[in-house]
Amino acid sequence: MRVGLELLRIVLTFVLVGAAVWLLLGPLYTIHETAERYQWLGASGVYLLLFVMYRNRWRFSGWYQGEGRTRLPMLITKLLVSLGIILILLPWMLASLIG
Repeated sequence: MRVGLELLRIVLTFVLVGAAVWLLLGPLYTIHETAERYQWLGASGVYLLLFVMYRNRWRFSGWYQGEGRTRLPMLITKLLVSLGIILILLPWMLASLIG
């Protein structure tokens, strides 16, 4: 039962928080045609950051109390956060490079 509730919480969190962040970022990508074409990279970055937030914070406040509840190593966390931020900024970088 707890695992099912935790899975439901994960799905709802990713959908709702992802949609809220996209409401802020989506219009910024439509300013330039090239950025709009590559906005899926920004969405990937948002979900990558949400994954890191879940693994390092939200996982410990949920219903699931099983084994394997460890944080990501600091190096992996920094790498994934950096990659997520780069992916969010990449459509604008491509728009300025490609034109």
